[in-house]
Amino acid sequence: MDHADEISRLLQQVDQLNEEKQQLIGLISHDLRSPFNRLHALLQLLNMDDKRLSAEQCLYVEKMHIVVADALSMMRNLTDYRSVELNLLTVHPRPVDLHELLNTVVNSYMAYASRKSITLKLLETIPGLKVEVDPYCLTRAVENLVSNAIKFSFQEKSVGLQIKQTNHSIYVEITDQGQGLKPEEIPLIGRKFLKLSARPTGGESSVGLGLFLASEMIRLLGGQLNVRSEPGKGSTFSLVLNKQQNL
Repeated sequence: MDHADEISRLLQQVDQLNEEKQQLIGLISHDLRSPFNRLHALLQLLNMDDKRLSAEQCLYVEKMHIVVADALSMMRNLTDYRSVELNLLTVHPRPVDLHELLNTVVNSYMAYASRKSITLKLLETIPGLKVEVDPYCLTRAVENLVSNAIKFSFQEKSVGLQIKQTNHSIYVEITDQGQGLKPEEIPLIGRKFLKLSARPTGGESSVGLGLFLASEMIRLLGGQLNVRSEPGKGSTFSLVLNKQQNL
């Protein structure tokens, strides 16, 4: 076998391995989601009947909630990762009220933050401000940043969301009081499967896709992800949108 045939054979193997990898990701992210959703529903029922549970049992249920929510978030990220890698995401811009979008995200993550005794709130905002973006991409970018902020923050800390604007840009900022990033880690933001020095504080898992997906989703919208951070003093992640998208 000459070198050309060997290279061709190796390339075929690479293609086959990539296809198998994507199939495996699809299996994990889709087929496993259903049983975890059922488990999440059962935990919700337990919460509704918590008067029959002891304090210790309630604590365990709360911890189970965090684990199940973490697993569902991971599977959703794997689904998005597969869509990004295979260029399956189609962007459909439409007018989106930023205040309403952020308020929806805050409400959906309030229970998770509360279980870790973290204050989650919408700070400075601009009611009625609309931008022409794909709502799924922007929502998923914000969700990943909020999820990360809660995941890497200790109890009794706070996470805040706000909207700012300049003459040229609109900023959606997520600020935490978490562990912060080392200076040498900041240029690495946006790499897939990147694990930084900060570790989850509630036993959650981390596969290093949250910041990658936030960066990719905002890139699809023609924007960018910026970060200001200092070790031990928290971080501010900014989703920057072009002011020309403002309606």
